[in-house]
Amino acid sequence: MKRTIAAILALTLITGAGVGTSAIGADLIAPISASAAETQADYAGRYTVDLKLKQYMSEDDSMGNKAFEQSGVLVVNEDKTATLEIDLHSMQYLGKDGYLGSMKRVTEVTKYNKYGSPTEFSTVDAEFLDVYEGVYDSFNDPDSEYVDANVAGKWYPKKMSIPVEVEIDNDGNVKAAEDEYGDSLFLVQVYVPVMESIQAGTGTKFANVQVFNSTLKKVAAPTLNGNSATVSGDITLNSFINIDDSISSDADAKIVTVLPSGEKEETTVAEVMTTAGCKLSADIPAKDMTADVTYQVVGGDGKILGEVTTSVAEYAQNLINSTDSSITSEQKAFAKAMLNYGGYAQEYFGKNTDDLANASLSAADKSLSSVTSSTLTTFKASKSGSITGLTYNGSCLILEGTTKISHYFKLTSGQKISDYTFKINGSAVTPVQDGDFYVVTTDGIGAANLDDNYAVVVTKVGSNFTLNYSALSYCESALRISDKTTLQNVSKALYLYNKAAEKL
Repeated sequence: MKRTIAAILALTLITGAGVGTSAIGADLIAPISASAAETQADYAGRYTVDLKLKQYMSEDDSMGNKAFEQSGVLVVNEDKTATLEIDLHSMQYLGKDGYLGSMKRVTEVTKYNKYGSPTEFSTVDAEFLDVYEGVYDSFNDPDSEYVDANVAGKWYPKKMSIPVEVEIDNDGNVKAAEDEYGDSLFLVQVYVPVMESIQAGTGTKFANVQVFNSTLKKVAAPTLNGNSATVSGDITLNSFINIDDSISSDADAKIVTVLPSGEKEETTVAEVMTTAGCKLSADIPAKDMTADVTYQVVGGDGKILGEVTTSVAEYAQNLINSTDSSITSEQKAFAKAMLNYGGYAQEYFGKNTDDLANASLSAADKSLSSVTSSTLTTFKASKSGSITGLTYNGSCLILEGTTKISHYFKLTSGQKISDYTFKINGSAVTPVQDGDFYVVTTDGIGAANLDDNYAVVVTKVGSNFTLNYSALSYCESALRISDKTTLQNVSKALYLYNKAAEKL
């Protein structure tokens, strides 16, 4: 159990909990206007293309071609550089199963032997985009008697990317660079452990990656249609993504959401399709307002066809800057309060402090001077009654994810927790043991509910104890007791965030 924001105070701080029910901002879609959107050169993007691995000095397929998926993705950048993404799988060679160990792009050859093979050359390693993590065979297993020192303890590539040259005409048409014969061939050096195991020295081979330009097909990049936010417990960023018809018609296509924490969530395109585009939702802690949320659009064949990146801070700033007359002054004020809360939360948690959510706000919008300890006096927690055999040891306001309060109780020797009943606002709750403590928690406290009082009542036959508490009760205690500036600031910002939410 995380004791995040209150853990630093070894005091009997009481800061209530409440169930958030508001869904503020569900209708506050702030579309990315054409003028605000970044433009992209027509040629830039991702292209599916057929390919093969050919022998270096022959028209025949290379032995390593068996490890290649015969379709790849050509990624063309704004600066006209490009890479080729290749998916790989295991291959059979003389009755043995194995994987491609590595691949290098040969960028320049300065000397050949009498047979026409390069002897002096420069290379660039292919970048591994994905690997077969956890897959060991006789060659990469350090404990195998047949271990290959070149791949020992390493994961085999599942997807790799190599730099390639492209030709772009005046009309923006793209093709992989061709030689004088009209062929698009890129010299590479590969290493295949299973081949090396048959005969030393044969695992390293020169080969040509052939790209079939006639099969090039551009995939329309996904775009962000707009965002909205809900704040019923945490900040939920709702993003509407436009995707190519060829993707939406793919029953196996999916969208992978990459959260600021690195955690990934995936869903099929069909599950999230709406008339406004694919709707994706991501729960974002306040401290991660400026961190990117990335939506990767993945085809049924597993290839990443494009991605969209956005953030809560981007959404809020677009809302503030919007000239749409339907956006109210209260909504813009709330967006500013949310950014301010996020910036002070970043400073408290030490997260992305070089990119604060409230950096663009004016000094007046960032000011917390209107909030003092006396401002929050009405939210001061109160206790009444007493109960035998159980002591209240404090409460913890948690802002890491969903806003919640945890209350900590401790049994005296010889007592049983089953002899006590716990209720929050009349609803029974079950305490969870955390070391020597028993904890009851209320989570999902909405922005507009941070000032709501919640009565925690503990009863044992013949006695009862009541704790009246709101999320702002913790903020009141922090302002009154703590001398930690970052804690005081985030407490003040949380109060102003609550007040702005109540005006929506």
